[in-house]
Amino acid sequence: MAFNREFYDPRTGDYADGTQTANTLALFLELPTEKQGGTWGRLFDDIVYKNDSHLTTGIIGTKYIMELLTRSGNADLAYDIACKTDYPSWGYMIRNGATTLWELWQKREGPSMNSHNHPMFGSVGSWLYKALAGINLAPGTTGFEKVLIAPQMVRDLTHASGSTTTVRGEVACAWSRTETAVRVEVTVPFGSEAEVVIPKLGIRDIRVTEGGAPIWAQGKYVAGAAGIVGAVDKDGAIRITVGSGRYAFILEGK
Repeated sequence: MAFNREFYDPRTGDYADGTQTANTLALFLELPTEKQGGTWGRLFDDIVYKNDSHLTTGIIGTKYIMELLTRSGNADLAYDIACKTDYPSWGYMIRNGATTLWELWQKREGPSMNSHNHPMFGSVGSWLYKALAGINLAPGTTGFEKVLIAPQMVRDLTHASGSTTTVRGEVACAWSRTETAVRVEVTVPFGSEAEVVIPKLGIRDIRVTEGGAPIWAQGKYVAGAAGIVGAVDKDGAIRITVGSGRYAFILEGK
């Protein structure tokens, strides 16, 4: 591939000069390399060890790095980045009195700070509903005909909620968890279908109900609940297929 010949360094695993943005964009686009694991390792080390879970990205890299980390199973790291309150971070802006996003990570005033109300780093807003509330288009689909609702229940976070308005109506998810139970409430608009992914979080002897009706028990799907098309146990989660409507799922066990 011409791009890799020009920008990929097989000795280090880096793209271009090895910045967070350079490696993020290549990984996000899934450009094939012989050492893609090396690129991942370089990016991870840069974020976690070199920069103590802070970003060094601008408008382009910031958008894709949070989505990349979540998509690759590193939502915990994305959450750590989002929760930082020292420079550079969104929390640093809040600590310094910001009520809207700044154009720069730095705290500057006067001519050197162009705007204190700017969408420069606003992509974190979409990460909040895409990752923490888990609302996404199903892969390979358009127009929210099929929705993937897969909330990231990360670190010490015990609850989250979010919604977005689509061409078909509102899609919403609210969840909470304890050591032995997970509750997920979702809204799927008319004409849409959704896969709702409820992580098991190490809970055993799982039973899942919707509105009091059992839909998963003794390791298998229980048919009969209105709007529920099916359910499978896959990749550490109970994955439930539903039609349009409002649902309140409770996964519990011990």
